[in-house]
Amino acid sequence: PFWLKRLECGACSCLSRGGQHLAAPTDMQAASRLRISGLHGWLARTSNRGLPGRVGPSAWTGCVGRPLASTSEASAAPQDSERGGAMPIRKVVVVGAGTLGSQVAFQTAVSGFDVAVLDVAEDALRACREAHGRFARQLVARSGASQARAWRGPEAMHPSAEAAAGAALARLSYTTDAGEACRGCDLISESVPEVQAVKGATYARLRAHAPERAIFTTNSSTLLPSDFAHLTGRPERFLALHFANDIWNMNIGEVMPHPGTDRAVYRRVLEFAREIHMVPVGIEKETNGYVINSMLVPWLNSAQWLVTSGVATAETVDRTWMICNPGVKRGPLAVMDLVGLETARNVMAHWGEVLKEETAGKQMLANAAWLDAKVRSGHVGIKTGDPLVDSAQGHYSYPNPAFMRDDFLEMCMQ
Repeated sequence: PFWLKRLECGACSCLSRGGQHLAAPTDMQAASRLRISGLHGWLARTSNRGLPGRVGPSAWTGCVGRPLASTSEASAAPQDSERGGAMPIRKVVVVGAGTLGSQVAFQTAVSGFDVAVLDVAEDALRACREAHGRFARQLVARSGASQARAWRGPEAMHPSAEAAAGAALARLSYTTDAGEACRGCDLISESVPEVQAVKGATYARLRAHAPERAIFTTNSSTLLPSDFAHLTGRPERFLALHFANDIWNMNIGEVMPHPGTDRAVYRRVLEFAREIHMVPVGIEKETNGYVINSMLVPWLNSAQWLVTSGVATAETVDRTWMICNPGVKRGPLAVMDLVGLETARNVMAHWGEVLKEETAGKQMLANAAWLDAKVRSGHVGIKTGDPLVDSAQGHYSYPNPAFMRDDFLEMCMQ
């Protein structure tokens, strides 16, 4: 399947953006304390709702929203009401100008929507604006047959790729003022750090400024919408719209309601995902990890465990995977470099605590400790960089990492 060819998990990138974001801690130790006390608490309370590698039965519908498959699941389904009628979306607010927030903002703008990027830090907004310039140049450089999947439609709607890129940049604005950002908005996409206290403060700020008609969506990777729907002030107009990193290539939009989400709102967000050139993945039942991360996390954990326990090197693990899956361009540990080792450490630390009595949990905790040592030594992966140009350290050394060499699959382990 396509996700094995280039698996870049946007879900994880949410956890890596502590720092310059709404109410986010800037001190690493403080961030760690928040992570342990905030996330582990709710994970313990929701551990029976479905965890990566332990996903229970669901009525997942693939790419369209359909009625639930059985009456036993109907009580968990979002309900219809007249309030969810015609819901035009013209202006979108993206909250959080980090790695994935910046991508969501550009993709939404290139698809024809006006977008306000909101963050508490001017530095984050400057970095986001610079990223948008890079994305625009990438769109132009990839014009034609090599164009990213999610950029083909926008390019076709303009006389040229240059025109599409220019129009996208013209639709983007940047601000630290929540009132200014939310004025006249129809949908909000939230991508702040994965800490309930941070999200709670964020939604308290947003609900004070957003119009009543505005739909609130979260790009949370690990928290369930029902964990903080009550904080939004509009639980019936709140749900998850989750993206993968590098969204123009990994163009899925996972749409997951909570039991109180208006059914019409759910359908409208599925349609919005199509409108921004994502492939909508309709999820009918809340589960930690959605679809993509429920597959990704166990895969990365197993691969990392082989390295942590001294069974094999990263190169050996990836080479074995790539040989046995012809056409795959990266193995799991090269994918982890793209996700970011800090992000992978955080995710494994969280789930390791939840599953610490099980083999998978013990492996995750050991992997988190191994990755923590790498991160502390400056090996954080490549994440949003160019592996052919940028200097970085992770499981591999960049630029020109070993797994991208023509002879990688023929190389013997050193």
